[in-house]
Amino acid sequence: MTYRASKPNIPQHHAITKGASAKLLDLIQRAFQLHSSGKLDAALTNYNQILKMYPRHFDALQLKGALMQQKGNSEEAVSLFIRALEINAKNASTWFNLGLAYESLGQYQDAVIACEKALCVNPLHRDAADKLVHLRSHVKDRPETD
Repeated sequence: MTYRASKPNIPQHHAITKGASAKLLDLIQRAFQLHSSGKLDAALTNYNQILKMYPRHFDALQLKGALMQQKGNSEEAVSLFIRALEINAKNASTWFNLGLAYESLGQYQDAVIACEKALCVNPLHRDAADKLVHLRSHVKDRPETD
């Protein structure tokens, strides 16, 4: 059986921080709509605008991470997911997406840890549970390196 790499989870909605300015609200909604419709370059421009104004904006960090993963830039995705998780470590989808990014970089043990953390946050996260089974078998089949 061939195993196909998973795509990052793009949340079906995003949380807007209470008290967000109208400009910020407009930018994140526009970026999210562009991202969801596959207009990645335009969405990236909006995420970058948000992060220029608010470098620790959780939604912009994690959504830009998912976008970078979609574009094949897993190293930047890892960096963005880690930054987002430093702000909110209780987001299972971000942990899962971090696991996918690590997997695409061949960092399978880190991917296992990230998926385990996704399941600690949300034990019902089906994608993380499924991915964890695959990753554990992959890690088990690889020789230990020191």
